[in-house]
Formats: sequence, structure tokens, C-alpha cells
Amino acid sequence: YDAIAVYQFGQFEELSISAYNFMVISGYRIQKGKQAWIPGLTLNLSSGDQSPDDDQLNTYNMLYSKPTFGLSAPIGASNIINIKPTFEYDPNPNIRIILSGYFMYRHSTNDGTYTPGRVQTRPLPFQLFQSSEKEIGKQLSLEIWYLKNANWSFFADAAYFIPGNYVKE
Repeated sequence: YDAIAVYQFGQFEELSISAYNFMVISGYRIQKGKQAWIPGLTLNLSSGDQSPDDDQLNTYNMLYSKPTFGLSAPIGASNIINIKPTFEYDPNPNIRIILSGYFMYRHSTNDGTYTPGRVQTRPLPFQLFQSSEKEIGKQLSLEIWYLKNANWSFFADAAYFIPGNYVKE
């Protein structure tokens, strides 16, 4: 298990920054010889902007992190609530197979969705778009890791995204 809490504050241009992120990662390792099975659950909450008319920026910025939802997903960890069940199978110490499901929702309906680099994708910048829909979508993901030796490793990531009501709208 792992629990993370982050609070961001400061100034960005004329806006006062007040944003946060909470994440809880849990799993249980079942070892049988060299094989291991690890069922797990991750919960993630990253704040979104509460009002475009106040003097605050509430959208959490992941800064320099790797993509949260896999390398093939164009969705970043700003303004999001995510529930992620996982099942990992390690047939031996050099191979790891991870099957994940992501259930993604907007934290604030006054904010949009972002790329992993925190570029707003919906609504497009300067585009008027109001939606009370929160569901971004569901994603199924398969990751395969192979560690050849201390200097060589290989990784494959495949994902299938099912758009939610916010994306469809």
C-alpha cells in the first residue's frame, strides 16, 4: 500500500494557486514459488478549477510525472477522480503482466480534461462549453514488462477507451 497527499500553492500570473491530489494504492501479493498474483486497487483524486470567475487556480498540475493512465491514453491527472482495479501476474521474476481498468470522472464540472502534459483538450481553450456531465470514460489496459537483464528491458502497453457522457457530449 501507498498513500500520497499533495497540496500546491503559490501564484500563476494574477491567480492564486490552491490545488491538491490524493492517491491511495493498495495490493496484496500472493506468492507461489517464482510466480506471483497481485490484485490491487488505486483511488486518485486531483482537484479541478472551481470557478472561472474567482482569483484562484484550483487545477492540480502533476508537473514532471509519467502518464498516469498508461502510455497510450491521452488523458492527464488534472481535474480527475479515478478508480483503478488491477490484477498483476508475474510468471517469473523477469516478466510482469498487468491488467487494469480505469473509471474516470471529472472532479469539477467547471473545469475540463487535460493531456498528460496538462494541455486542456476539452473544452478547447477559449471555447465556451458548459457541461454538468462528470463521466470521462472507462479504459481497459494491458501492460507487459520483460526484464532481459540489468541493462535491457522491454515494455508493451495496449489500451481500449470507452468514452463517457462528458466526452460524448
